[in-house]
Order: sequence, then structure tokens, then C-alpha cells
Amino acid sequence: MKKSFVFGLAAALVAASSVSRASEAGDSVLADFSLWSPSVQYAEPSDSVRAFRLALYGRNADVTGVDVAVVGVTDGDFAGLQWNGVGVIKGNATGFIGSFYSAVAYVGGTMTGFTAALVNIDRKDLDGASLGIWNQVGGEATGVQLGIVNYAASLNGLQVGLVNVTTGGYGLQVGLVNYFAGSDVFDVLPIVNWHF
Repeated sequence: MKKSFVFGLAAALVAASSVSRASEAGDSVLADFSLWSPSVQYAEPSDSVRAFRLALYGRNADVTGVDVAVVGVTDGDFAGLQWNGVGVIKGNATGFIGSFYSAVAYVGGTMTGFTAALVNIDRKDLDGASLGIWNQVGGEATGVQLGIVNYAASLNGLQVGLVNVTTGGYGLQVGLVNYFAGSDVFDVLPIVNWHF
């Protein structure tokens, strides 16, 4: 396992040396490798990555493909697989965001797909699923939230957790405390609450 990781890292570094460097800021690059953006970074922070980003701390405009970082910041949109300790996407995201080692997965736009982290924050809408200790959707959650605490401004789906909160929409909550504004029964109920 350790040998395959070292071999994979060496192969990635060799591939990085053969990738053509973007000529101007704001260009698109195949891959980016970064120890600390922007000081020790192959591409510019304003460049978009089309295939792969590997970073201790990396920052790029848009990322499409695979993103592996301790801290990864995407100033625009993301599409693909992100496996970061802390992942920040300021735009929209499509794909799988986070992993079970991720501390925070933050999406500033709409998240379409699956997020898994200790803390998941989707500032706008979620179309898919969130798995974590704390799941927060600032807009409409269409799909499933599984966690200890789940919050959605509007729910169109299912929340399963110890505490579930939504201020509107349609769906089902299963947990110890369930707050559903406009519920068919009561706004606050233990075990299960709903509005259809």
C-alpha cells in the first residue's frame, strides 16, 4: 500500500513536468500541483484545471476532474470528484464532494450530487444527498440529508438525524427532534414529522 502510494505520487510529479504550463493568468491547464498557493504552485490561482489538482493548499478558478488536497479552494465552479480535508467551492458543484476524512465541504452555489464531510454547507440548493455530522442547505434541499443535525431552508425530500429543521417545503423528517414549519400535524414532533 505504502509503495503504491509513493509510486503514484512519483508518477504524478513526472506527469506534472510534462504538462505544458499556462502562458497567461486565467488560462486552462491539464493539472495543477501545489504546496502553498500562490507561492509554490505549478499553475496560477486564476487558471482553471481540466483534469487533476493535487495540493497541500491549492487555489484555482474552476476545477473539472479529480481534486485531492488538504485544503482546496475553487473560486468558480467544480465538476468531478473532490477528496479534500477542507474543500471550498465558491460557485456551483457537480459530483462527489468530500470523503469520510473531510472536515468541511463548503459550496457557495448549488450542489448537484453527493457531499460527505463532518460539516457540509451548501449556501444555495442541494440536489442529491448530504452525509455528515452537520448538514446545512441555505436554499432548497431536494434529496436526502443524513446527519446528527440537518437544516434546510426548504425541504423537498428526507431528513434523517437527531435534530432536523426546515422552514418549509414538502417531505419527511425522522429523528429525535423534528421541526417542520407548516407541518401537516405540529411544527415540532419527536420521531417523525412531515408535510405533503
